[in-house]
Amino acid sequence: MSERKPLNLDELYGTARPVIVVWQGKRYELRRPEAMTPVEYSRWTKLQAKTGKLIIDDADEMSEEQGQELNEAIKITLSLLSPELAEAGLTFAAQVKVLEFYTGEITRTEEKASGRESPKNSTGA
Repeated sequence: MSERKPLNLDELYGTARPVIVVWQGKRYELRRPEAMTPVEYSRWTKLQAKTGKLIIDDADEMSEEQGQELNEAIKITLSLLSPELAEAGLTFAAQVKVLEFYTGEITRTEEKASGRESPKNSTGA
């Protein structure tokens, strides 16, 4: 009988590899979803859905009010991941870039742990 691979939660949840963002020479560690409480995780998933919907549904005709709603949702999301970074004075574009990077990092970790990681192309992307 072949030996089954053990469930390695470090690989699955990436605890060995934190998500780090550097801004103005300071390093900020972003919490991974598994470090959140159930309430925080629920808020995080709802905020992800909300920001995605605002960007997709309202991009062509976004009102000032919808823009403010998007800005606030992104700030709240960032504060769940790193309260210190949320207070560091990032521009809106930088906040969006941080969230895009974060999402990519946690997605890659989950894909790698589950064996779904796609092979990289010749450019390394």
